[in-house]
Amino acid sequence: MSRLTAQEKLDIVCLYYSAPAATKHRRTIQQQDLSRKYCKSRAAICKVLRPEYARGVMATAQGLMVKNHNEILDNIAQEERRKHKALRRGPSEATG
Repeated sequence: MSRLTAQEKLDIVCLYYSAPAATKHRRTIQQQDLSRKYCKSRAAICKVLRPEYARGVMATAQGLMVKNHNEILDNIAQEERRKHKALRRGPSEATG
């Protein structure tokens, strides 16, 4: 299986982080959908979508040219804040 190209990584980050959130924690496009679309494991998609990795993808020359660049960066930051908040609460409270 071949690696994701830089453009595919950018597309994945843009698709996921520009999709509206259907609920407080779920987006209308899910990692499983992206996994099927790009014929990659969900773990590979998950890695690309980690906030610290996604920010790096958006910092590339291609990422800087994305039309809704700032909106995507804001959504990445929100996701990171949400994850940190869930970690501070602990596993029993984070699922409720």
